[in-house]
Amino acid sequence: MNEAVIKAKNYRDEKRTLGDSEAEQSVKMVPAHKHAFVSKRSGKFDVYKIDVDGNNEQIALAGSGAERDDITLAPHPTDNLVAVVSTRDNQRNKDGFLLSTLNLVNLNDNKVTTITHSERVEVVGWANGRFVYVQIAAGASANSPKRYRLMSYNPENVENKELASANYFNDIILIANNIYYAPSSAYQNSSDANLFKIDPDGNNKQVVFNKEIWNIFRIDYEKLTLAVQQDWYEYDIGAQKQPNKIVTPANPKTRVYIANAGNTKSIWVDQRDGKGVLILYDRETKQETTLKSQSGLKYPVYWVSDDTLVYRINTDQETADYVLNINGGEPKKIRDVTNTGGVDKWYYY
Repeated sequence: MNEAVIKAKNYRDEKRTLGDSEAEQSVKMVPAHKHAFVSKRSGKFDVYKIDVDGNNEQIALAGSGAERDDITLAPHPTDNLVAVVSTRDNQRNKDGFLLSTLNLVNLNDNKVTTITHSERVEVVGWANGRFVYVQIAAGASANSPKRYRLMSYNPENVENKELASANYFNDIILIANNIYYAPSSAYQNSSDANLFKIDPDGNNKQVVFNKEIWNIFRIDYEKLTLAVQQDWYEYDIGAQKQPNKIVTPANPKTRVYIANAGNTKSIWVDQRDGKGVLILYDRETKQETTLKSQSGLKYPVYWVSDDTLVYRINTDQETADYVLNINGGEPKKIRDVTNTGGVDKWYYY
């Protein structure tokens, strides 16, 4: 008997024992990207890592017992890294309020890097290998022009960079590798309260619209709807021209598109007839396909390979993560989990 190791880029190595038979053998390959989730089965909020076929489960970050239940996980789109926002370090401000901790966990070796502590950390997402987030300054006065700081962290060179600051951000949205942000005009010059676009490394800052934007809605893959006091505007994403004024939309909703690593396809979740609907958008054909419609289907969703994704079900019967290959086949349950936040909107009102 001989043992063979089957290898494929971005997939887990598979070992097979070869006998004398010449019969063809089928081998199912599993993405090498680890899935991270939180479970309170131990009595604490532990962060686990697992292969998406349900094998090789381990605790990657043990809970401290100080965590509130508003934990957020944001997995890196290609690498075995996950950003974790929690109150695990039990640090408090002068008034006794628990501070949020932003940790980066390497799922290969379980190494934990603490990026920051702050009164609140809001996740924006991953872009060009950098983790983008909003840090609400601990102890800052309510009228400070730097109370909210838009930040990006590069795990390659351990650079934590401020991209913008304001007393408050009216809205922020991550589109591909561009960050669109709208600072409030409170306690700053009116010229600083526009709609801006910036790269995650802080380069190529541009004014998209020289008005204070109250809300940004991504109504489809290529368009934004912008609320400016009582007026509304439409903007073609990436266009050089100014937004166009439109009539008041009936009920604008933001679509949160999550792109695969190759940026060929995106997924987003809609709510229709009381069910969550997982929708695939193909950039080449500009067509949408419904992948799954189910009660309780919701964010977070993300890709573990260019054709395999993970989504969550949260109902009275179960809270669990499922894996699905977009090329066919039925979803498979990975594990029961504790419901946590993810990358679906930058601020949880």
